[in-house]
Amino acid sequence: MEKGRSNSINIMILDACRDDPFPNINKSLNRGLSRINTTGSIIAFATAIGDTTPDNSPNGRNGLFTYHLISGLNKAYKTKQRIVDMFIDIMNGVKKDTNGQQQPWYNSSLQGKYCIGGCKETILVTKPKDYFQDHLKNGDLGPKMTWIPAGSVVMAKKTIDIGRFAMGIYEVTVAEYLNFVKSTNSNLPEWQKDANISRIKRYYSKLGAALKGDNYPIVGISWHNAMAYTKWLSQQTGETYTLPTEAQWQYAAGTNIKYWIGQANCLNCGDQFEYTAPVGSFTKNPFGLYDMLGNVQEWTCSEYQYKYRGEEQKCVDKNRIDSTRLSLVGGGWNTDKLQLTYRSKWSASTRYATVVHSYNQQNWRLAQTDRG
Repeated sequence: MEKGRSNSINIMILDACRDDPFPNINKSLNRGLSRINTTGSIIAFATAIGDTTPDNSPNGRNGLFTYHLISGLNKAYKTKQRIVDMFIDIMNGVKKDTNGQQQPWYNSSLQGKYCIGGCKETILVTKPKDYFQDHLKNGDLGPKMTWIPAGSVVMAKKTIDIGRFAMGIYEVTVAEYLNFVKSTNSNLPEWQKDANISRIKRYYSKLGAALKGDNYPIVGISWHNAMAYTKWLSQQTGETYTLPTEAQWQYAAGTNIKYWIGQANCLNCGDQFEYTAPVGSFTKNPFGLYDMLGNVQEWTCSEYQYKYRGEEQKCVDKNRIDSTRLSLVGGGWNTDKLQLTYRSKWSASTRYATVVHSYNQQNWRLAQTDRG
């Protein structure tokens, strides 16, 4: 045992009594009854020092310790159990069958993990992210998006089929939009462009830190501003970004279910924010989308129709953008109509302070068609 190979281990198993059979003989003869210290070894005894082992076992052929040893070896081989754990199970089995009268014992100097029949390979399974981010030309990551599976949504008692598409898991943030403004030197939010106009300054000052906080939804943005951002993002990533259609938005919002978080009541969904809240402040819905209800209303690419006649399923014709009204959906922080189905209509150039009773609400959420 002392000369075991460096890549091997030594196992010694003794099913024998451990009382001293030679009490009157010089102790130098009893070295074999003492602790054995051998690197890379495990030594197991049927009982503790000074005790004897009974010869009874359920099969009547072996001692109780050997009975549990055979059973333990078979189990350990099938399950690739660690050797140390196997001996612990054997010890516990013997102790249980003898009501604690026999206590097997082992001494181990194993360094590392050793198993009967070889250890199972540990495979680290990394949970895939539930979102993706495209890379911008400068190496930065774009907004977090998630794929929405195909399905259907009921709008005005009409079932509309929706193909697979991607959607931003958050509303576009201040940091994301101002990165675009800095890159293009254009499309400033209203609170920057017209900051010297007292009426506008007064309206936006109410938001305080929420107005410019990186992780808050950007406000003061028209439909034209939102579309300019999606065009820039498409150029930066090589992927086609746009706004969702009204039908896509209603489907992603979970309009067909009773609650915005799914088929369940919502605990602790109260709003402690007076105005806008940081994106992701509340529970995500079954599609993994945050803040679909409240915070800010969201632009869609669809032309508004009082009664749905098909425009909700497509983006507005470019020749009609400035002569019609676009659909804005969902509730905002300062509206009483906090419903997923709430919708309003505004011109493409409308921002916030330009309409007294609707300021500080509009934002948008990105969308992508299926990449195939």
